[in-house]
Amino acid sequence: MYQHFTKPTLSQCQIEIIVFLRNNLYKMEAAFF
Repeated sequence: MYQHFTKPTLSQCQIEIIVFLRNNLYKMEAAFF
């Protein structure tokens, strides 16, 4: 039960990290161009 409850939390965390990295990549691209 705990594993089933923590899995969505982990995926949510990963999504937040991916979005954060994407925003940083867009900023870097804007700086290069």
